[in-house]
Amino acid sequence: MRAPGVWNREMVEFIFCPSTATQILALPIPLHGGEDVLFWPGSVDGFYTAKLGYDFVSSMTAANTAGSSSSTPPLGNSLWKKLWSRYGLPRCKEFSWRICRSFVPVRSALARRGMAVDLICPLCGIEEETIKHLWLCCPASRSVFFAIPLALRLERFVSLPDFLHQFLAVASADAIAEWQTAAYVLWEARNKLVFEGRPFSCDAVVRRTLQLVQRPSSAQVSRQPGIVLETVWRRPEEGMIKVNVDASFKSATDSGSGLIARDSEGQVLAAAASYPVVASSPVLAEAWALRWAIILALELGFRRVCFETDCLLLFQRWQKPPDGVSYLMSILRECLSFRRFFDVMTLSFVRRSGNSVADLLARRASTYAGLVWVEEVPSEALPFVSADYLAFMPVQV
Repeated sequence: MRAPGVWNREMVEFIFCPSTATQILALPIPLHGGEDVLFWPGSVDGFYTAKLGYDFVSSMTAANTAGSSSSTPPLGNSLWKKLWSRYGLPRCKEFSWRICRSFVPVRSALARRGMAVDLICPLCGIEEETIKHLWLCCPASRSVFFAIPLALRLERFVSLPDFLHQFLAVASADAIAEWQTAAYVLWEARNKLVFEGRPFSCDAVVRRTLQLVQRPSSAQVSRQPGIVLETVWRRPEEGMIKVNVDASFKSATDSGSGLIARDSEGQVLAAAASYPVVASSPVLAEAWALRWAIILALELGFRRVCFETDCLLLFQRWQKPPDGVSYLMSILRECLSFRRFFDVMTLSFVRRSGNSVADLLARRASTYAGLVWVEEVPSEALPFVSADYLAFMPVQV
């Protein structure tokens, strides 16, 4: 290590192959040292349970027995939950589940069951129609997924499982709903071509996808009982400083952090961006961002601070004693150890819409790497700062 909490990147990359070096560099290093311990990586707190062991063995068994190019390994629990997001139409969500489980009667699947069918894809007429081909490799489907607002570049992915795991890990609920709808409409258009002779049109598929995509209105969401929605930035109490922090996770070696600090009048005190953030998962990137924000707040002389994040899992773990042995618990314990340097230090949760400035700085961190602004923000963040200020400005009567 060159400095406390930082790997010697050059040495690690010189000694190990790229894939191993990436995994090593993604390991968090405590600033104050500590003993190495063994923990179960499949849980947030690091503790092993019989259920987690069963899930691990089941996933390994399914991966080893996957024989065809169209079959996909099961997704983790968190990714399955995102797949069944409430934002999509039920038939689109159910159909995306069938794609993930290889339960769609594409021509290769029908042939394996003894049916005499033409194996060539009816959309492109070039390759065998498999689930991987139809939703990843077919030129017609690639045109559709690139033409929808998501603008997916499917040629970047080598397999359907690779796409599903990467996409579901980082996509928002409405983005997943858009992909599910496009996948469903694509199959619908394919069937109309095969059984009714209707010509396939990329523009028609895109138009129907946009018609079917459902996004909940604010009125629909606010009627849900038992849910407290913080959808806008709120000023801290008088004498407190609110530091909004966020992380943008792209890969283990390509993530960034952003923060903005404001007082009870809504005035900007500081803003900053950090890049790269090396973390093995989105929640670890969020934890690293929080630790970075706490240290920077101390350096700026802030002593009464309310930190705010849009990572619900991080906030939930913060509220419980961090008695686990995982990487996340280690970072949280280190964050809590800084409390003695503050007069007041709290962490609250806000939805992404109330964390827009920090989110922007995190997504643009590679451009602003290492920059700190005092009493100002970069020009592209000014509209978001103004929107936050106006959203909670007292009404003049």
